[in-house]
Amino acid sequence: MLLEHFNPESYIDCLKTHRPTRSVLLPAQLLDVVEHPNAKGVDFTCLKEMECGGDTVSHDLYDHFYKVAGFDINQLYGLTECEGCCINPPFGEIRRGSIGKPVYGVEFVVEIVNRNSCKDSLYFINCNVLSPHPQPD
Repeated sequence: MLLEHFNPESYIDCLKTHRPTRSVLLPAQLLDVVEHPNAKGVDFTCLKEMECGGDTVSHDLYDHFYKVAGFDINQLYGLTECEGCCINPPFGEIRRGSIGKPVYGVEFVVEIVNRNSCKDSLYFINCNVLSPHPQPD
């Protein structure tokens, strides 16, 4: 289901009506859903997986979602150029606070410049995303 404009009431209504098996939301959106008064009676069992990305998933959100849904959020990491490049497999263990492992075909390289600075770098290598530009003849 794809909402033209997100709001928690519309999301909850669509969840009840369409019964999706998988959903992806920003942490702020998911927090709005689970804290909404209409969320108390919602049956989240249609969802086999709730993915959350675009920001850090707080411990409180993990706890709150588990209380209403009965399973953990699967936090993922991606970029505009490389959506969903890192995820916990939905069939495996989901560790809170972990973005999982790189998906097939993606490699991470971490460069630590100085352990006391914020100038460290994380590089993503993926043939499908960062392919070299053709060289002129």
